[in-house]
Amino acid sequence: MSEALEIFDICQTLIISMALIITIPPACFVYFKLLFVPPITSNYTFKLIVFNGVAELTYCVVYLFAFQFASYPFMTGFYELLMDRGLVIMISTIHSYLKVLTLSTAFFVALNRAKSIKFLRKSSNDSRFFFVSVVVSLVLPIPITCDVCIFSQLEYEEFEFGGSVVYLPHEVTNGDILRKASDALSIILSIITLIVNIFLSVILARERKYIDKADMNKFNGEKGLIITSIVSYAFYMLCFASNILARYFDVLFCGFVQWLFLGLNSITPFWCIILFTPTVRRLAFSKQREGKPIVVLSQ
Repeated sequence: MSEALEIFDICQTLIISMALIITIPPACFVYFKLLFVPPITSNYTFKLIVFNGVAELTYCVVYLFAFQFASYPFMTGFYELLMDRGLVIMISTIHSYLKVLTLSTAFFVALNRAKSIKFLRKSSNDSRFFFVSVVVSLVLPIPITCDVCIFSQLEYEEFEFGGSVVYLPHEVTNGDILRKASDALSIILSIITLIVNIFLSVILARERKYIDKADMNKFNGEKGLIITSIVSYAFYMLCFASNILARYFDVLFCGFVQWLFLGLNSITPFWCIILFTPTVRRLAFSKQREGKPIVVLSQ
C-alpha cells in the first residue's frame, strides 16, 4: 500500500507540476490582455475572474513548495534554508492567506455569474460589485493569518525515507479559538459557494429556454463562464473533502490525493475559460476580424 501511494504521489506531483509550467505562461498572457486590451478592459467580470485565476495559480505554487516537495530528497536543501533563515513562518502565513483568498474569490465569481445570468438583458458596469468583492476577499483571510502568526507554527520534521533524509510538514497549534473560527469560516463559505454553483447549474438549464436569438451570443458567453466556475469549484470541493477526511478521520489516501485536486482546481479556470468562452478565445488567440466584434458580456 505504501509503495503504491509513493508511486501515486510521484506521478501526481510530476503531472501537476508540468501542468503548472504549461499553464502559467499562457495564463499570464491571457490575463494581461483581459486587464489591458479594450473593449474587455472595461469589463469588471473579467477583472474578477483574473483576480481569482491569479490567486488560484499562486496558491498552488506556494502549496507545492510549502508542502508537496517536502517529501523529496532533492528539496532538502530548500527546507533547511527556510528553517535556517526563519522563513517558515512567512511561507506558512502566505499559504494560509492564499487558501482563504482563493475560496472567497471563487465565491464572488460564482455570485457574479448568478447575478449576470438572471439579468442578461440588462447592461451595467458593475464596478461596485468588483471592488466590494476584492476588498472582502482581501480582508476575509485575516483571521486565519492571525491564527497562523500567533497560535500556530509550521514545522518540518526530519526523518529518513528510503535511505534519504526528507521532511514531514506538520502544524503545531497552541490555541483552538481562532483555529475553530477559521475552520468554521472555510466550511461555511465552501457550502455557500457550493449552493451558488448548484443554483448556477439550474439557471443554466432553465434560462436557455427563454433566451431569444438576439441574446444568444451573450448567453453562450455566460454559459462558458458558468461552466468555468462550476468545474473549478467541483475540484475545490474534492480537495476540501479530502482535506477534512485526512485531518479529522485519518484517511491516508485522502491526504495524498488532495494535491491532485488542488492542482486541477488551480489550472482548470484558465483552460475552461479558453475552451468554453468564445470572447476570451478570440481575444487571446486570434485577431479581431471586421464584422466579428468581440462580445462584451454582461456584468
